[in-house]
Amino acid sequence: PNPRRPLTDPNLLPWPEDADVRRIDYKEPVVNEYREIEMFASRGCPLACNFCVVANVYYGGAGSWRPRNVDDVTGEIAAMKKKYPEMEGVFFDDEAHNGRKEFVIALCRSIIDKGLHTLKYNAMCGYWNLDRELLEWMKKAGYYKLRVGIETADKDVARAMHKSQSIKKLYTALEAARDTGIRVYGTFTYGALGSSPERDRATTSLIKDLLEKKLLYDMQISICTPQPGTPFYGSCAGEGAITTFDWQQYDGGRNVIQSYKHYTATQIKEEVARARRVAANAGGPRFRDADFSGVLSAIPAETKKLLLICSGPRWQTRALLAELNKRPGLEVHLLLRPDPDDDFNGLALWPFGEGALAPERLPSASRDGLRRESYPLALVQINHNCGDASDYADVFRVAESAAARWIAVDIKGAVRGAAPARTER
Repeated sequence: PNPRRPLTDPNLLPWPEDADVRRIDYKEPVVNEYREIEMFASRGCPLACNFCVVANVYYGGAGSWRPRNVDDVTGEIAAMKKKYPEMEGVFFDDEAHNGRKEFVIALCRSIIDKGLHTLKYNAMCGYWNLDRELLEWMKKAGYYKLRVGIETADKDVARAMHKSQSIKKLYTALEAARDTGIRVYGTFTYGALGSSPERDRATTSLIKDLLEKKLLYDMQISICTPQPGTPFYGSCAGEGAITTFDWQQYDGGRNVIQSYKHYTATQIKEEVARARRVAANAGGPRFRDADFSGVLSAIPAETKKLLLICSGPRWQTRALLAELNKRPGLEVHLLLRPDPDDDFNGLALWPFGEGALAPERLPSASRDGLRRESYPLALVQINHNCGDASDYADVFRVAESAAARWIAVDIKGAVRGAAPARTER
């Protein structure tokens, strides 16, 4: 490979290209609640967790965090808002937006001074310096959500990850965020180096406690995946723990790549499923805010059979099924990506595989079966509550190909307008 170059000063880089690609169209809606444009106020990270591709492969280790000039950042925000009046906010997808407290405060001042605090901001952050002073500045500048990497409750696992950890500091930071009115999206990972069933269950207990105390608004539970080029991969390979070289399975969400002697891939997957069940049952504010009671009123009384397209989280699927089951005689079929933790016994299931859900990607058996069923109505799950659902265009095409008409329901329970009947089947 080519030798590693010195790290680039991000202030020498131009803004992302926006001449033939509309940046407003590249929003990330699943955990963003507004129509936000992705931006980077900094590059790199102060840390180098052993599983992180960015810190270890892109930037060569710890200490790579470099901020941009705050006036250049706010200049970019202002330019995007002028070009796209429909823009509602910014998602700062930095590795560590708050790499230095003074930088974030200066950025907040610039946002306020330029009148950009009416927009909504969310950012990727560590919790190490999230004190009340910083959070109050962020709230005044329009920040509504922070995505915080918590990862594990166990000190030994954190040490093996090369990640600094303080549970006391975590609770202090999350309590300050809650009191300030800023939502926190926490990320957790299972099966890391040094983990075990007992240590990962401690993380599950932490998730439950944080949710019950309303210190998390939402969360991500992932499988720690040894990506090639990272120290984690090297350690797993050295132990003979790598089970496959099929890179498509290195997804961090569904497949476990490593199997330790003391903690097998099957056990890791079981603990991930357990954690997701606990999280769904404990329910953060995002779950508790959802109300699906209006769904039945959007379904014509004469409807006897319905296809539920499971393009959202399983807790949403289960909540919708509970509501649909209140109507006697309504037969519900599911189009879904199968999961070992599913408990949809007795329902007709049409499976689809990995990757995007689109008509041309459906297995032939499912595609032919949907065509034979000739559903009068399809109900599409949307995994966000943004006003714009254009990111679900392919899923809507699936609904159009499978049913005479369709409606959609978002993560909060709001029903989107019904699509008209198709002219041909």
